[in-house]
Amino acid sequence: MSNHELYKKVSLKCSKLCTNSYSTSFSMGINFLDKSIHDEIYAIYGFVRFADEIVDSFHDHNKKELLDEFQKDTWQAIKNQISLNPILESFQWVVNKYKIDHSLIQSFFDSMAMDLENIDYTKELYTKYILGSAEVVGLMCLKVFIYGSDILYEKLKAPAMSLGAAFQKVNFLRDLQEDTMKLKRNYFPQLQNQTLNQEIKNDLIIEIKRDFNDAYAGIKELPPNSQLGVYVAYTYYKKLLEKIERSSPVEILQKRIRISNLKKIFLATKAWCGLKTKLVKLSTALVLILLCTLPIQAQNINTIRSLYRSCDKSKLDYQNFSKAVNNTTTQSRVLEAYKAVDRMLEAKFTPNPLNKIKFFIEGKNQLENLIKANPNNAEMRFIRISTQIELPFFLSYKDNIIEDKVFLNDYLKNTGSQGNFEKLLDEFLEKKGLNK
Repeated sequence: MSNHELYKKVSLKCSKLCTNSYSTSFSMGINFLDKSIHDEIYAIYGFVRFADEIVDSFHDHNKKELLDEFQKDTWQAIKNQISLNPILESFQWVVNKYKIDHSLIQSFFDSMAMDLENIDYTKELYTKYILGSAEVVGLMCLKVFIYGSDILYEKLKAPAMSLGAAFQKVNFLRDLQEDTMKLKRNYFPQLQNQTLNQEIKNDLIIEIKRDFNDAYAGIKELPPNSQLGVYVAYTYYKKLLEKIERSSPVEILQKRIRISNLKKIFLATKAWCGLKTKLVKLSTALVLILLCTLPIQAQNINTIRSLYRSCDKSKLDYQNFSKAVNNTTTQSRVLEAYKAVDRMLEAKFTPNPLNKIKFFIEGKNQLENLIKANPNNAEMRFIRISTQIELPFFLSYKDNIIEDKVFLNDYLKNTGSQGNFEKLLDEFLEKKGLNK
């Protein structure tokens, strides 16, 4: 392990320590995510927590100067891809690895700066604050969940923002007493000139429930690496909202509404047990049909297909593709073919010359054996031709290009389907001039 790798490892441990120290709820939620993305989510939370701590806690210091300095150090860390602040070292690693849009980070800092002023929140300012303080954080996490895929990001962007908004609004209601009495803040436009009453509370509850409903559709589309973890958080916050709904305005203004740790564990267990029945409502007959016709869950395979397009362009692209392939729990013959490509790509990016040969031969043999056993599988043929056409001649693995070209053009001509794979195949053949 290089010295920089060791430093990155230490920095990520600092981000995890920060998360575990400040938030039991968030820490518990992370445990329900796939381990392969724990470091990234800890890194994002550590960054957000430090900025939030500046504006919420350091009352004996010049908070504006501290926030400005933290913001400056953040941009410097992202630009230089290193920071002596371990929290920023972890965060810049995630930002650069997943190409997180810098405008999300700026929006976050803009909202943090709003906490330094006594603002009478209009609807416009309220919307702006929630965007920067919560929705963009959800979008940063989404980038990690879908391994940086632009296609999935655009598809799930709106539900992710709705979920972040719902979480933040629940926090506003839960913390109303502390925010108004201690920090002199009141984010809800409805409460700028009056105290919380039953009518206003009901309107806010309806607004938050609408956000939760919009978010739920996105949770159903998340990949397996994050679906359970996000659903657990969703379940916890919905239960917290239910408790707030049962509380009177006076109770909300006098104390912080909480869910006990024991109750959180119960909710997490219930969410885990009920995930399939709540998120996937299929008849037995339809399940059998899907098992026979779809070798892998649609969302999983579409993620892998999207990442496969550029998996050989850089080491980062390869790593994102490899993660998606190897962290998929569903097994299928097509998935095994993508794993064979993953093995061949590993040969490209490993520095060891002997391993380059070994990994390439292993991947090649694995793919050939799969196609031999499944000669009519169009996606396996697509994987082979797209691999062979890019390989250098000295590897002597270009024998099937013409054969697969004919097979795949016939497949597109005869198939009545125009699904995700067929569109990908059609685009590939046209781009490479093989559709003739």
